[in-house]
Parts: sequence; C-alpha cells; structure tokens
Amino acid sequence: MKKSALFTGLFLLTLMFFTTCHNSIMQPWWEDGRPPLVNPSRIYTVSFQAYDGNPAPGEQRVMSGARVGRVPPMTRDNYAFGGWYTDAALTREWNFATDTVSGDMTLYARWEHTSTASFFRVTFLAPGAIPEEIRTVTKDILAGTLITEPTPPRLDPIGRQGFIGWYIQGTNTLWNFATMRVNSPLTLEARWGEPCYTVDFESNLGSPIPRAQDLVINSRITEPFVMYREGYVFGGWFSDAALTREWDFASDTIRGDLILYAKWVINTFTITFDADGGIPAPSRQTVAQGALVTRPPVMRKTGQGFLGWYADAGRNQLYNFDTPVNSDLTLYALWGNADITVNFDLKLPSGSFGGFPPTSQIIANNGIITEPLSPANISGWSFNGWWYYTGTGIFNPALEAHRNALVQWDFNQTVSINDAVQDPPGVYTFTLYARWVPDIPDMVWVRGGNFRMGAEGSGTSPVRNITLNGFYISKYEITQTEYRTVIETFITSNSGYFGSNTEISIHPSQRHDLAPNLPVERVSWFDAVLFCNAKSIQEAGTNPVYDISVISTRLIPGNPANQYSINEATVDLPDWNIIGFRLPTEAEWEYAARGGIGTPGNYLYSGSNIPSEVAWFGGADGNAGGLTHPVGTRAANGLGIHDMSGNVMEWCWDWYAPYSGQTANLDNPRGPSASSLSTPARIRRGGSWGNIANNILNVARGNASPSDANYVNGFRIVRNVNPFAMW
Repeated sequence: MKKSALFTGLFLLTLMFFTTCHNSIMQPWWEDGRPPLVNPSRIYTVSFQAYDGNPAPGEQRVMSGARVGRVPPMTRDNYAFGGWYTDAALTREWNFATDTVSGDMTLYARWEHTSTASFFRVTFLAPGAIPEEIRTVTKDILAGTLITEPTPPRLDPIGRQGFIGWYIQGTNTLWNFATMRVNSPLTLEARWGEPCYTVDFESNLGSPIPRAQDLVINSRITEPFVMYREGYVFGGWFSDAALTREWDFASDTIRGDLILYAKWVINTFTITFDADGGIPAPSRQTVAQGALVTRPPVMRKTGQGFLGWYADAGRNQLYNFDTPVNSDLTLYALWGNADITVNFDLKLPSGSFGGFPPTSQIIANNGIITEPLSPANISGWSFNGWWYYTGTGIFNPALEAHRNALVQWDFNQTVSINDAVQDPPGVYTFTLYARWVPDIPDMVWVRGGNFRMGAEGSGTSPVRNITLNGFYISKYEITQTEYRTVIETFITSNSGYFGSNTEISIHPSQRHDLAPNLPVERVSWFDAVLFCNAKSIQEAGTNPVYDISVISTRLIPGNPANQYSINEATVDLPDWNIIGFRLPTEAEWEYAARGGIGTPGNYLYSGSNIPSEVAWFGGADGNAGGLTHPVGTRAANGLGIHDMSGNVMEWCWDWYAPYSGQTANLDNPRGPSASSLSTPARIRRGGSWGNIANNILNVARGNASPSDANYVNGFRIVRNVNPFAMW
C-alpha cells in the first residue's frame, strides 16, 4: 500500500465521528466576532419545584446573564401542565427562549387537575420516525399556554430525509413554539424534505447526550434539552471545537452537515478565611468544584500559637484540606498559647547547595502545621515532601538507619508538646526534614498524593478518590530511536529468547526513516512490556518487573512491510516493589497528566484548556494533519511532561472495565483482573493524532486488545524510586 493512500485512509477513519446524511463540504455559516451571550462573573443556582411532575428537573448552576437550560416535558396523572413560573403564586411565567438569570431562583411548575381545568390534548404524529415510541405522542396542555418543543424526530432509515418542522394537521401552517399558544385540541404532524443534513452534538462529557437532528437546508436547530456535568456549568453550544463561535438557536440556520460542541465552565466556589487577628490575613480563594482549598500561608499572632483552621464559627470541627470543595466556605482560625516552634530543615544531599528553608512557625499545643511552599528542586535532585524523624539522637541523613526512621508528615495531623524536643526546659521545638530523590535522565519525579480520578460522564464516572505513591515517569513518549536501540540491544544479547520461528522488529513505525524523535507506534501492549523488561536489564540498578513467557509474533499490517509485533504472550502479575521500568497504571497516568498533587489548574487537557497548546490531535479543528509529530514540540504540563494529550495513545498496565461498581476510595489501584472480564482489553490513554479534542481529555479512556499494533499505539514508562537512593 502506498503511504499516500494509507494516510488518506487513516484520515477518513478519523471522520467516522461525523454521522452525515448528505455528502457536502462542511463550511462556516456564521459571522465571527459575535459577543458572548453569557457573563461568567457570577454563577447562580436555579431550582425546580415540580410538584410531583415526572421527570422532575435537576438543579442547574447557571452563569449570570445566561438562559436556563431547556427541561424535558413532564407528566402527572390527572393533571395538565401549564408552564414554569418564577413565583409560587404562578403569576410570572418563565420564557426559556428569552429570559436570563440574574440571581438564585426557583421555578415553579403549574398544574391544574383535569376535572376542573380548561385544557386541550396535543398529539404529535411522526410516521416512520425512530424510535417507534415517538411516532405518536400525546400531551395534556392547559389552555392558553405554550408547548415545549420536542427534539426533531429522525426518519427510518437515518439520513433519508431532513426534518422541516411541525405543521397543524391538514394545513400548511408551521407551528411556532415560541409564540403560538394552545386554544383548542391540536394535532401536529412532522414533515420532511430534501436535501438532508445532519447536526451532531459533541457533549464534552455532559449527559444525557442530545440526539442528532436530520434537517433540511436553512433550518433552525432545535435547542437540546439541558445537560449536566459534575463540577461544571454549561456555557452554550459552539460550532467549532475551539469554542469561539457560539450558536444562536433563535437565528442561526444550517447550510450543511454540522457538529455543535458543548462548552463547560468550571463550577467555582468562594473560600473566605476568618484569621481572628492573625497576620497576614489570607485572601479569598476561588476554587473549582471538586478541587481542594490551598492551605493559606503561615500567619502569626503576638503571644499566641496557631491551632488550625476550622469549618465552623464555634471552632469545633477541624477542616481537612484533603476534602473536595462543593460549596462556598468560611474557614475560621483558632489560636492558643504559643507552645511549639516548628522548623523546616532542607537537609540537602551531600555535595549539593542552594535554596532557603521555609520560615519557622509558632503553633499551640495540639496545633496544626501549615504546609509551606515546596522548595525548588536542586541540581540532580527533586523534592519529595516533608518528613518527621522518629529515631533518637540528632538526625543525620547520611546514616541509613536514620533515613529509615523518617515518616512522611501528614499536614492534617496535630502536634503536641510530647512530639517536640524540649531544650531548654519549657521551650519546645519540632523539626520537619525535606527528602530528596535523585533525578533520572528524561524522566520526571511525580510526588505521591491524593486526587479525584475521572469525571461525570459516559465512561469516566463515578469520580473516585485515589491515593498514590510517588513514581518517575517518562518526560516524553518513547521515541523510535530509543525503541530501536533498546530492542536491538536486547535481541543481540538474547538471541535465543524468541525461538527459531519468532521474530520481532526494531523499527515497526511508519516514517521511521524520516524523524527518529517521532514517538514509536505500531506497537502492541506486549511489545511495550517487553521494552520495559529490556530497558530494565540494560540499565544499572534496575531489574525486570515482568515475567514474560510463551511469546509469539505476527506480521503488522500496512507500511512499513515485513515488520513483526508480539501478538500473544503470558505476562504474570508483576512484583510492584521491584526497581525497574514498567507501564504506568491508569491511575498513575491520569495523576501525572493532571499535574500531580491537587490537580493544579484542573485543566481539561494535560497542561491547558486549549488543546492546540499541548497536543497534536485530529478532527476539523485539529493540528496533527493525520500524522505523528516529534515528541516535546508542544508545551509541557506543570510537571514538565510532554504529549500526554494527543500524538499517540499510550498503553497502561490495567485491564479495561467501567468505573461503576469499583471502590470509591483506593490506594494505588491497578485495575481489575482479566478473569472478571468477558472481553479482556488493556487501557490506552491520552488519545492520538487521529482523535478529536474531546477524545484527548485528561479523563478520556480508551482500550484495545493487547495484541493490537496499529498506527496510534505508543507508550511511555514509569519507575519506582529506589528507597536506598532517597536522601
């Protein structure tokens, strides 16, 4: 197969996301520069009093100046619906098409009993529509009220004709749902025509996902019903993946196939601090829903020691800074006698210099230490947190016994005078020591910690609380050069490893002769595991993590030809304590992609909310051009790791299974067992050059057979720290 034909075919595969019913070229039908329709300066809560209507709408968080999301029609036995009102007396009707939000509010459903109310039955007829249950639908509507516009039905087979509108039966009168009110029994019938164009909706992890609409040219799109996404506020529908051109459902019309993209704005809360005379008093914080409050800097108060931040004005409930935020908060400082001086000692590795220790703190007996800012990494070493010495005598990091007596400090725990050193009598000091891990070339140290894994939405929920140990991870995706070097050396040194009838290739990737710093691809999960073991064998101080046997290989389809990949092998569960190279677990991968402790920035992609800044990706708004790109040419995330969004998908250790049913709080999770799965597949993360922006999100999940070796499969590696090398 010629390369040009192959790349064309791959590009067409990326367009399979677009379900169209007309072969037309997508083009813009709007003017740039339209001012935003919402003001994000304030977010309000909209509640619904459904009065036993079903389905009752959920609470919405709405930006100031935005419209309330359309809610699906409700039913209630023996009652007719009459709209939503802004007051319990039902005197001010709410118009979802035009009214905007300026404060917290409740909308009240109007119902009247059918035995006394003046109401009319409205019937919708859509012969041939799918699903069948929408072909005939009836609603009891109060006289003089508006009808909720339903989602346009689609004809069976899909794409045959486009929806024109709802017409009064037997007439050519098109029903206007925004202005026309029901004053008699009514039957509305769907009409279709040609040419047909399809409008798809990319929910960007919102749910429920709107149904696609088949429409005729110059039609107005029916605005979908409200979607929800935990931790986010809906910000409108946009005609481009970069979310720069907002769609106006009242005036914009279609002229071809179209995808509308949902915009989500991080739901934020305000955290206020009552310092009770402490200085400097902390400033307010704006915190994303589900994120953590940043511990305020150290405060001082003359003659008193800090005891901690409390969640209530009575200072009874100590606040845990590992608690995800889900509401506005005020935190209250509590002070006591100035009992203990807390010192921070950098204890730099031998031969190292630089840096300044954090300022000492004065706390009361049973008080809380405020976690200081992390010191900067020093040449050859990365900071690994603050530790407490539990041994006797003066701490000396050069002594292994002393290092083994260190325990990592939890800044949620209290310190008493019994923990401190008393010298001279009546003067108490408590010291925390910095620990350091040695740097490894082309790898980044990721400190252990907690984070919230996943997001509300299809395939990524429920969100779980995860705790991880620290680990090293590749700064870049494994390149073709590194792959060839490691595998070639392994084959040379282990000539009989594969057997006489088994081959494996050292350069399986496309374009391997053009750019050696391109990421390796066309590798199976088994190939990646073998690479980890091979690298562990070749590097001093490391040992193979995996036990691999019964290996077989096969030809990889496509170009370059005559290349082999491992398609079957027995890989036993690893010893997770071995110091060697391995694939990341899915949790480790997402933790590193999101920036480590506290998910700083809470970005959608690895290091940014704008995919083109950090990723090579596909689709109409992509930048990859149907190809991989040299590693490290997009911006790194906050940890200094490149290409965790896009370029190539990255194999992880875990078998794939939905998050539902898994434990909500996990320490170092490593995925389900293969025996529990009907069709075992391994996790792939990060998306690739062929994926649209929504599929390269930090939380987006993928999977494939471990024998799969196609053009989007690559990987990066991780390694545990050698505890004897830690200073």
